[in-house]
Amino acid sequence: MKRYNQRGSVTIYAITAISIAFALYMLTTSITTPADSKTTVDRITPVGKVNTGAPIIPEPAAAPEAVAAPETAAAAAAPEQSAAATPAAAKSGEDVYKSACFACHLTGAAGAPKFGDKAAWEPRIATGIDALMQTVLNGKGAMPPRGTCMTCSEDELKSAVEYMIAQVQ
Repeated sequence: MKRYNQRGSVTIYAITAISIAFALYMLTTSITTPADSKTTVDRITPVGKVNTGAPIIPEPAAAPEAVAAPETAAAAAAPEQSAAATPAAAKSGEDVYKSACFACHLTGAAGAPKFGDKAAWEPRIATGIDALMQTVLNGKGAMPPRGTCMTCSEDELKSAVEYMIAQVQ
């Protein structure tokens, strides 16, 4: 009587089953077309851009405007230059507080003196406005340099400190 090798049969059946599964998988997957590639590119394109504060370079002027007289082009560029040279209006101390400082100073997060808490502010006020400004500009403890208002000028930060001090005096 002939004995069958069961391991050999199982191996053949396994290879056959895997080959059939692979063939079915290949038949059911779609073939990538150029339209699918465009869809993929559209899907992974960033939805926004980071503004680093660098000036935005305007698009080149259209051909008819480029032919304009030099003095006309210079006159047209002058208002743009003066607008760029004019700084934005300074924010008030209250505006700076409400946009940046309140997150920690309203709740006292990470040891920040609470807004309007005279006992917490008195020792700090005693050091003087210059010492307070050094703390604001350099940071202290969990407070990062310039608080959370990296775009604020020193004058705006000082007005925010003065606004908070005025609430406890």
